[in-house]
Amino acid sequence: MLEVTADYIPSEPGDEGGIVVWQSALNKLEFLESLDTKISEYTVWRAVKRGNLWTFYAKRDGQWELFDSAVLDAPMAGVSLKNGSTGGYMSLNVNEVVLCRSASITIGNVLPGNKVVLYDELQNAVDTKVVPTGYSGVEFILPSAIFKGTVKLFADQAAVSPIGEVGPVEFCGGDIYLYGFDIDVYWNGVELSKTGFTDLGKMYNGVIEEMLQVVNNADVDAFDVTLSIKQYLNEFVWQWADVAPDAGGTPGVYGDTIALGTLAPGESRDFWIRVEKADNMFIFKNEHFVIDIQHG
Repeated sequence: MLEVTADYIPSEPGDEGGIVVWQSALNKLEFLESLDTKISEYTVWRAVKRGNLWTFYAKRDGQWELFDSAVLDAPMAGVSLKNGSTGGYMSLNVNEVVLCRSASITIGNVLPGNKVVLYDELQNAVDTKVVPTGYSGVEFILPSAIFKGTVKLFADQAAVSPIGEVGPVEFCGGDIYLYGFDIDVYWNGVELSKTGFTDLGKMYNGVIEEMLQVVNNADVDAFDVTLSIKQYLNEFVWQWADVAPDAGGTPGVYGDTIALGTLAPGESRDFWIRVEKADNMFIFKNEHFVIDIQHG
C-alpha cells in the first residue's frame, strides 16, 4: 500500500497530480487530482495492491472514499505532476509518503467469540470485531497508514475488562500481532528465563533428568497444550533431550512431544525433561535447546 499526503489544490484546467503506478512507459495507471470547483480538495491519496489489482482511495473530512480499481502487474509506484512548470499551474508539495505491506493490521492467536477493539490515541473506539467461529484472528483497516492507538482484547462481547492489550503504539499497515498467553515454565519454583538461558546442571553418568512445571498464568483457558523440545540455532544437543508427563512423581513415557490437555487459569501440570548423551560423543562447551509450548 502506498499512501501520499500532499498540499495540492489544482487551480487550472489540465492541472493534475497524484499517484501513478507503472509497469512501463506505455503501461501505467494514474490516480490524479484535478480542478473541481464543486467539492473540496482531497489531500491524502492511497493505492492498495492485492495481487495485480490496484484500488485507489482518497481521504476527505476524515473519511476514505473509493474511486477506482484496475488490474496491472505494476511493481513501481510514485507521485506525478502534469504541467507543473506551465504558468498558472500549482506546485505539488509532498508532505509524507508511506509504503506499507497492507492497509490493515491483523490480530491473531485469539479465540472464537473474543471481542477485539481498535481505539485511537484518545481512547475512542474506532472499530470492533468479534472473532468468528472457526477463526483465530481478525483484521482492522487502519484509518491511516501509520495510526497511533491501542488494541484491546476482551473475552466476549459482554466483557468490559480487557484480558490483553497492545498500545498505545504506532500501528503500520501490514503489522501482525499475536496474542500470547502467559504460559510459563518453572523449575524448583523459579520461572525459566524467557530472554536468557537456564542451566539444568551437570550430567551424571551421561544423564540429566529434572521435573519441571508448566503453569497457565493467563485469565482464560489454554486448550490442547502440547510441549516439545526444539533446536536452538545450529546446536545439536536437542537431539539428546526428551520430555515425559509426570506419573505420580516419576517420569511417564519419554518422547518428542507430550500432550497436556486443557489448563485452566492458575492450573499447573508437572512434566519431566531427560537429556541423555549419545554414545561416543563429547561436548566441551555449553549446548542449548528450546522448550516449545503450543496451545489452541
